[in-house]
Amino acid sequence: MGIYLEEKEEKNYQAFMDELEKISKKYGIAFEGCGVFAFSDENGFKSIKYRKDSSSGDLRIDELVFSDGTKADR
Repeated sequence: MGIYLEEKEEKNYQAFMDELEKISKKYGIAFEGCGVFAFSDENGFKSIKYRKDSSSGDLRIDELVFSDGTKADR
């Protein structure tokens, strides 16, 4: 049984995956994971900052603000 996504969320997800493929190819870095999309906002995020620690091999969010100004509970 899959997760039901609204049409706009699905379009955003597919567009994100297309862009991720492009930047993965460009920079030679690939990601793999299951259930890793912890946050979504169909209107885009107001701001997002990733933790920049290449030594850990982790992709982590340091700060996230949704389009309505709400901060993600980190």
